[in-house]
Amino acid sequence: MAIRREGLFWHHPGISAGRAISLERSLAATYALSHHPFKETAMRVDAVDVHFDSTHLFLELSDGREIRLPLRLFPVLEVATAAEREHFAISIDHQQLLWPELDEEMSIAALMRTVPESRH
Repeated sequence: MAIRREGLFWHHPGISAGRAISLERSLAATYALSHHPFKETAMRVDAVDVHFDSTHLFLELSDGREIRLPLRLFPVLEVATAAEREHFAISIDHQQLLWPELDEEMSIAALMRTVPESRH
């Protein structure tokens, strides 16, 4: 499976261009709001990859860390098949994880806020 770039996202085959454009517009609006000049900024980490075992989501980060999160925290992913979980996209700014077929999206910044300091 080759990953291709379409707009702001890198896609696995099978993600429609229309869905990609819709997600791109949504992310552009989110990006504009999140980059307000008065907003506090923490050290940014980017998503590099995601993989799963039967009970966990593993998030690989640009600083070399791998965060393990229980799937029970993500009900949509918990009940999804392995194939559905593996069909995801990472936004080109590496700050969003998207499962278009499941209509599931995750913000890396929000995920990092939920992980205790000792775990990341």
